[in-house]
Amino acid sequence: MSSAAGASTAPPVSSSRWTVVRLGAYFAVLAIVPLTITVWTLSRSAEGRQRNEVDSRLAFVLRSGQVELAALAGEATSRATALAGSPRVQQALLRHDKTALTRIAAGTPGVAFTAGTTLSVGSTPLAALRRSAVVIGPKGAVGKVTVSVSLDSALVARLGRGVAPSSAIDLAIVRDGAVIAGAEYGSRIVAQGHDAVIGDRRFRVASATLVSGPGRAGLVALAPESAIAGPVHRYRQWLYLAAAITLAALLLLARTLGQPISHSIRELARVARQADCDELTGLANRRCFNSSLQTELSRARRQTTPLAVMIVDLDNFKRVNDTYGHHGGDAALTAFADVLRHETRDIDVPARYGGEEFAVILPATGTASAHAVAERIRLALQGREIVSGNQRFSVTASFGIASALAPEDGAALVAQADAALYRAKASGKNWVES
Repeated sequence: MSSAAGASTAPPVSSSRWTVVRLGAYFAVLAIVPLTITVWTLSRSAEGRQRNEVDSRLAFVLRSGQVELAALAGEATSRATALAGSPRVQQALLRHDKTALTRIAAGTPGVAFTAGTTLSVGSTPLAALRRSAVVIGPKGAVGKVTVSVSLDSALVARLGRGVAPSSAIDLAIVRDGAVIAGAEYGSRIVAQGHDAVIGDRRFRVASATLVSGPGRAGLVALAPESAIAGPVHRYRQWLYLAAAITLAALLLLARTLGQPISHSIRELARVARQADCDELTGLANRRCFNSSLQTELSRARRQTTPLAVMIVDLDNFKRVNDTYGHHGGDAALTAFADVLRHETRDIDVPARYGGEEFAVILPATGTASAHAVAERIRLALQGREIVSGNQRFSVTASFGIASALAPEDGAALVAQADAALYRAKASGKNWVES
């Protein structure tokens, strides 16, 4: 009898298990919805961030190739000028001595000589970057020397020497819709903006014109779509693993799950925020600026060329925020970023250095040229009307410039530009100081 009574007071085993299952299901439902939204949001963010990172790397590789090509073009100009000043070449052209000119051309690859319509010695590749110099005789011009840089695979290999093999980025030369040198040689290319189809593969690309006119040729930096899809896929797997671990922790530790979930979300958000671009202006951020500065320092030392750094600070920015609100301040920052993009070259590196302070790396630029660029930017900003809601206003900026030939220390160059900026501020602002 007592045994029966004891049995009637114990809770059914199946009922206890069902309660546990229901509680687990409730927690699972409560967890799945935010986890799904979080995974989807961070996955989309990772895809956009990876695309931006690949675009930044493509632009950097393309800029590096352009700088190297500019150096080769300068060498070709020097060779053409030297040959044009050679008495041996002048005499041969005056005598129309085709044999002598042929010997000279044979000893100097990529050289051709012409005199009017009757004399032509040497040949120039169909796809080439050409630099010419006029040969002057006692009675005036007697002919022309042309030095060509062939747009071939050897050139692509030289332009791509600074590209890390692990970066998944290649260079190619394209003419009339076909790859004539470099990666994917011989394939047709169909480009739409930053996306392109080469053969039967999809790529992310950045391009610049090398030779204009008929048979125009361009330099293209390209990365396979897998350079975006691969890292994003691995990132998604990590997200799914994190979500599964979080869900398991939620089911097993219902009373103490707050801290693990909070930690996981904070960690995921930290990874998602990592990027090389400033979110507001779209310019390079300080980390990307410092990395690019080290690269350009190495290039300037290798080629013995000048390198300039410009530090810019918007004048009276606190007053702009106080008067027009933070939306007005953001509008001023984005407007100035647009001016920097418009007034600098493709090989320059404009960046948001912090707050209302910006910086620009100017490769192969001396003090006078950098001062002219800064003055052009200053006037463009001064004349620009900024619109924020129904408010219209303008801002000015002060500029500090430092330049050195083949500098050794990037931090010292930035410090010199920063000191020049302080002098510009002390001079009454809206000023360029070097």
